[in-house]
Amino acid sequence: MNRSVRRLVLPALVTSLLIATPTAFGSSVEPARGTGLLVSVFPPSTHQLDPTTGQIVRQIAAGQDGVLSPSQKRVAFVRDVDPCIPQPEGGCRSAPDLLTANLDGTDERLVAHSADDVSRSRPDWSPDGTRIAFFLSGSDARGLAWVNRDGSQLETLDELGGPGTFSPDGKRIAYVRAGDVYVMNMSSRTVMAVTSEGQASTSPPDWSPDGRQILYAGDTNLFLVDAKGGPSVGLGQWSIALTSLATPVYSPAGRQIAFAALDISALPQGEAVARIYRVDSDGSNIAVIADQSAELTDWVRL
Repeated sequence: MNRSVRRLVLPALVTSLLIATPTAFGSSVEPARGTGLLVSVFPPSTHQLDPTTGQIVRQIAAGQDGVLSPSQKRVAFVRDVDPCIPQPEGGCRSAPDLLTANLDGTDERLVAHSADDVSRSRPDWSPDGTRIAFFLSGSDARGLAWVNRDGSQLETLDELGGPGTFSPDGKRIAYVRAGDVYVMNMSSRTVMAVTSEGQASTSPPDWSPDGRQILYAGDTNLFLVDAKGGPSVGLGQWSIALTSLATPVYSPAGRQIAFAALDISALPQGEAVARIYRVDSDGSNIAVIADQSAELTDWVRL
């Protein structure tokens, strides 16, 4: 992801559920001063969230998956501007479009839109702020794509690829395809698989701040792999039972990682609980940020 501003986006159902006191399993916490998380709630909007307390601070976008530009003057997000796309069998289908706007909601602009069933999601700004990568999903288009910030030169990069994130230098994009992490060189368009274990979830990977490693989620663990390829290293050695790990992201300084998961410790008698977690970058000192189902995209330096 764009390492100039690190973001974290969490689609949620009820805002009040995110205002939670963290439950600590460990004690190491990267200072939260000057950082924040971005949170998508329902109805679709994106808010800043305190990474330590879980408190919502402010709204930054009138749509989901909101991510700040490198300058932090604009936000890219998705929202369906055509609420009803008629279907041949009757009824409607929603298909979110890609937009940008100022942080106060002014100067909203459509970047990628069509009156069809193609959905756009999970945008990511290039570090120089000129392009936005995003995921396409629909009957006639699918895969990893990117577009100029003004909506010109839309290009599908990999029809089999999932959502992508830019390397800190903007020269590469990491994404998951068929269970493995791939890296595309943006100048040559050459693609290299950096994992071979086939254990990556469909969540977008994240780059370490120095660009040397790539973080990704499996079903029951977090993994690190060298950006040039090699064996993956599992991070999780936790006393709590977790599954459905998703969307891990580095903190701005790279000392911690946030991710979403289901706590299944209470099964089979109890229920699984969706939570947002925080761990040190080596997988130790796990703590709960909020009891909430979520998708994270980054951790912001403000």
